[in-house]
Amino acid sequence: MRAARVWVGVLLCAAAVPAGAQSGLTLGRALQAALADNPDVRIVDVRVTGAAGAVTQAQGIYDPLFTAFASRADDNRPLTAAEGTVSPIVSSQYSRSSSIGLGLEQKTTSGLSVFGTASAAYNEDRVSEAVGLPSQTTGRVALGVRLPLARGSGEQFVEAGIRAAEREFDAANAQRRYTVSLAMRETAAAYWEYLARSRQLEIAQAGERRTATLVDEMRRLLAADEIPAADLDLAIANATERTNARIAAEQALLDARQALGRLMGVDPVRLAAIPPPVNEFPAAAAALPDPVRIPALVEEAEKRRDDLRAQDLRIEAARERILVARDGARPLVDVSVSVGVSGLREGSSLGTYANPFNMGGSGPSVAVQLGAQYPFGNRAAQGQIVQASASATDLEIRRAALRTEIAAGVTSASDGLRRAAQQLAASRNLVGHYAKALESERTKRRLGMATLIDVIAVEDRLQNTQLADIDRQRNYAIAVARLKHELGTLLRPGVAEFEIREQDFLEYRVQ
Repeated sequence: MRAARVWVGVLLCAAAVPAGAQSGLTLGRALQAALADNPDVRIVDVRVTGAAGAVTQAQGIYDPLFTAFASRADDNRPLTAAEGTVSPIVSSQYSRSSSIGLGLEQKTTSGLSVFGTASAAYNEDRVSEAVGLPSQTTGRVALGVRLPLARGSGEQFVEAGIRAAEREFDAANAQRRYTVSLAMRETAAAYWEYLARSRQLEIAQAGERRTATLVDEMRRLLAADEIPAADLDLAIANATERTNARIAAEQALLDARQALGRLMGVDPVRLAAIPPPVNEFPAAAAALPDPVRIPALVEEAEKRRDDLRAQDLRIEAARERILVARDGARPLVDVSVSVGVSGLREGSSLGTYANPFNMGGSGPSVAVQLGAQYPFGNRAAQGQIVQASASATDLEIRRAALRTEIAAGVTSASDGLRRAAQQLAASRNLVGHYAKALESERTKRRLGMATLIDVIAVEDRLQNTQLADIDRQRNYAIAVARLKHELGTLLRPGVAEFEIREQDFLEYRVQ
């Protein structure tokens, strides 16, 4: 197992957080909560654990195989003619036997297995006892090798399953990094949405207060016969619209809070307890992605994107699985050679069982065994080859499609960031112009040069522009996170496998 468990460090940067506002929810805290409790991240963590278990399982082919046995048998049968001649006083043959044995086998990377066995057996029977022959205890110790000649021979095939499991484990880790990046992008987007809805509610509340003050003023002027009743009706209608806008803004803020809470893994009962956002929207970068450099950005993204790396590793694993399937299509042919020593001692005792070497005895014995097995047609193995090949082809097609998606995503995100910055710059100018125009209309109204309708119309435009400006600030902030995610730079490589910095979500630098 070459890769280790991935750890995540979140370094919180308070540079963009107003002084004294630490009691609210910062972007860094939202990211930290998402890493700890985001369901998608927790699911992929489990998959990494499962992939590590698959590697351990695949490595099990090298586990030493220990065997042990013990047996006892009592047999009673009629005598044969020869046995009756030897021992006429015995009416039947009764025999008793017992045996014990141990074995150990170890497989090597080449497929060759080394094994050793030790056994002891005790035998006695009635006929032998009748003619004066004592019971016997025999022992045997043997060492040998088993060499596969077809299936299971050669390191290329023997370790293919292990290599496939290791590639899949590495792919799971790479996919985890991509899932974390995606979760961070979505969490950042939800945080900026939460901030935007909070600011828009403040604008709606301020507009509602202004119109309420205006209605009170109009009531006093109407009581003094200084304005017609129609002006009061217009002011009341405008105030009602502002109240409806404030109610809609409250609902939008509630929806945004719930969306962020789900990504943070907050219990539904505690969603209302999420503090208000305190970060400021990031300022537009002075330098933005150059359309001419988009092909280079795509090439760099392909080198950094963890989902593409995960796909490459899955393809490698699938090719190893093809080797496993091809090995299964070969016939099972192996040869075993063993050399052993046997001993014999008359009688039985615990010592003769425990020490088979101490039985006197003979020179070495040699045994050679050749075995073969192959099902006609071997459709099971042929089907596995077809499935493994189809899986590899499927992954290669998906990889090509992913590369196309990466190119499209980088291009779209680069253009989106550039246009969001342009819209944001224009929006700031619009707010300033409409604010000046509103003051001018109010002055004109006091001088009798403008009507209440003129003031309300300009005030509506100012409020709509302020709301749109908040939307554009949100869009730019989301565009920064999206482009960094598409480029594969949202997660920083580090000593803890990767690090996430809040500041990376607050600024964009030309790649």
